[in-house]
Amino acid sequence: AILPAPGLSMDILNSGSVKLYWNIMDKSDPLIVSVPCTVPASLLFEDTDENDPPVFVDAYFVKDTILLTTNYNISSQGGLSQFRYILIPGGTPVARKAAGIDWNNYAEVRKYLNLQE
Repeated sequence: AILPAPGLSMDILNSGSVKLYWNIMDKSDPLIVSVPCTVPASLLFEDTDENDPPVFVDAYFVKDTILLTTNYNISSQGGLSQFRYILIPGGTPVARKAAGIDWNNYAEVRKYLNLQE
């Protein structure tokens, strides 16, 4: 997939950071994981079981764009498979309390940065 990412500048690519999260479920029952990730196929698809290969998702970043690769079709249907990203410019001072934040945990990052859903 190709996701537009306005604001993903050359400065961020060269000296900042991009955090990408995948909401596997829907808004009423979110399950958010940090990308890259691996999840059981049976968690996403009804016609699979625990013996099927897991779903792998990885991301590549270029100016204004996020490229996703995966081994299954995880396209969004009915609000499922939503991707969210946070752009962090380089040189941004980090407060001491941020040292305890798990940047792979979307709920912690959202709370720390006071982000709206």
